[in-house]
Amino acid sequence: IARAQQAGSSHSLESALVALGFVTEADVCAVVAAADGLEPVTLHECAPDPEALACIPKMLARKLCVLPLAFQADGQALVVAMPDIHDVIILDEVRAQLPPDVDLVPKIAPATAIRRALDRAYGSVLSIDALLQEAMDTPAENRAGGGDAVPAAKLVDALLIDGIRCGASDLHLEPGRGFVRIRYRVDGVMRPVRMLHARFWSPLCVRLKVLAGLDIAESRCPQDGRIAFRHEGLEAEFRVSTLPTIDGENIVLRVLEKGSLAHLCLDALGLDDAEKMRMHELIAIPDGITLVAGPTGSGKTTLMYALLDALNSEHRSIMTLEDPVEYALPLLRQVAVNQLPQVSFADGVRAILRQDPDVLLIGEIRDAETANMAFRAAITGHRVFATVHARSAVDVISRLQDLGVRPLMLSGTINAILSLRLLRRVSPACIERRLASDAAKRQLGVADDNACELAFVADRFRHTPHQGYSGRKLVIEYLRIDEQINSLIHRGAPPTEIIAYARQSGHRTLADAAREQVLRGVTTLDEAARVIGLHET
Repeated sequence: IARAQQAGSSHSLESALVALGFVTEADVCAVVAAADGLEPVTLHECAPDPEALACIPKMLARKLCVLPLAFQADGQALVVAMPDIHDVIILDEVRAQLPPDVDLVPKIAPATAIRRALDRAYGSVLSIDALLQEAMDTPAENRAGGGDAVPAAKLVDALLIDGIRCGASDLHLEPGRGFVRIRYRVDGVMRPVRMLHARFWSPLCVRLKVLAGLDIAESRCPQDGRIAFRHEGLEAEFRVSTLPTIDGENIVLRVLEKGSLAHLCLDALGLDDAEKMRMHELIAIPDGITLVAGPTGSGKTTLMYALLDALNSEHRSIMTLEDPVEYALPLLRQVAVNQLPQVSFADGVRAILRQDPDVLLIGEIRDAETANMAFRAAITGHRVFATVHARSAVDVISRLQDLGVRPLMLSGTINAILSLRLLRRVSPACIERRLASDAAKRQLGVADDNACELAFVADRFRHTPHQGYSGRKLVIEYLRIDEQINSLIHRGAPPTEIIAYARQSGHRTLADAAREQVLRGVTTLDEAARVIGLHET
C-alpha cells in the first residue's frame, strides 16, 4: 500500500508509511537509527548551544531542516540533528557554512521534532505579537479573504500553531463588546491567552470560515466544519463550530492532531498493571456490550479507540458509528453520522448490522431506539462498545432504564461499565510535599493518627499559565457485571443496592480511584476534589 502511495509522488517510502498512519515519525527514526547502529537524539531534552546556532543562518536551518546542537569538546566538530543523515546534498550545504577545519557529526531525529526545536531555538516565524502589529499597520480593505500573505491569514495560522504547541484540546474565540477574548482549554481547564481589539474579529472570523468551508455570509445560524492544517511538518485537524451570540459569532475549534496515533493504544494510557489486565480480560470476551461513561473530554473516545486498537486485525471486521469521526484508524470502517442526511444513530446501527461486523463501536447511546438496537446487536453475538452520558458506572444502568431498555435485556448482556475522569498531574518541577491536615485525612479516608505527606503545587507556581500541572492521568471506575449484579438488575434493584454489593466484592468507585492517585502523589487533593468530588462514596 505504501509503495503504491509512493509511486504517485516524490515522497520516500518512510514518508508514505507515516502519511498512511501505519507508523509514526519516531518509529521510522528509531528503525533507521538502529540500522546504522545509532541512537536517535531526543530534542526536547537538549538545549542547543548558542555558538552552534550561530554557525547556520536561521533561514537555511529551516530550509534544510537541520538543527545545530553543540560543538564537541575539542571544538573541531559540530553536532547537528537532521531527519536523513545520508542526504549528501544537505550535508554539503551545512559544511559550506563551517570553517574547513570543523567536521560535521550528524544525529538523526524526526523532522517534526526538529522543526519544533528550530522554532524554540530561533524563534517562530509566525510571532503573534509581530503579526498583530502588522495587521494594525495594514489598510482595512486588505485584512480579510485572500492568500497566505494577508495578515489575517498569517494571524490565524499563528493562533492555530500556538494552540497545538500549548497542548490545547480546544481553542475558544469569543467576541465581546469592543474586544475579542481568546482562551485555550489545556488539560481540561480554560486558560486565558490574550485579548484582541474588536477590529480583528471580522477578518479572523472570515478567514476561519473560509478554511473550514463554511458560509461566510451566514451569521445567524450555527455551522460546523473542519480544517485540515499543515505547517512546516506540523499537521492537525480542527473541528470548527460557530454559534451566534448577542456579541457576534462564537467560534470553538477542537484540536485533533494528525500523524500521531500512538496515544490511541492501551500502553499509552498510563494504566497500572491491574487496570491493563482488566482491559485485556474485557476485550477477550467474544460478545456482549461494554459501556463507557463520563462527561465530554473525559477520555471516552481515546479509551474506546485503544480497545479497538487491541482488537484490530485483518481477521476481524470492525465498524464504528460516530458523530463526528475524530481519528481515522487503519483497517476500521468508520461512519460519520453527521455526514449522512436524515440518518440517526439507530438507523446507522441497523445498517451496519447488515454489513457483517464482528465488533461495533457506537459513539453515543442518546435515545431509546439506539439503546435497544445496541443491545440487540450484543445479544445476537456481536461485540459492542458504546458511550453513555452518566455520572458513574452504576448510574449508567439507571440511565438505560430511563431510556426504556427493559431489565430483562440489560441483565446478561453487559460485560462491564467503565466510568472515566482525567486528573491533572502535578508537575515534578512544581511539587511541594506537606503533611496532610485532619480535614484532608478525612477526605482521603486516612486515620487521624496516621501521618502522611501529600503533593501540593508550590505557591510560586499557582499563578503560572500551567498552574503547576503537566499532563493528565486517566482514572477509571471499572464495574464488572457478574451473575449477582445481573440478578440485581433483573429484579430492578436500586443503584444503592448494586453499588453496595459491588463494594463488598472489592469494587472501587471514581472517588476511591482519585484518592489513590492523591496518596501516590500523582495529583493534588484540590484537583481530585475539583474533578470528582471526594465526598462521593
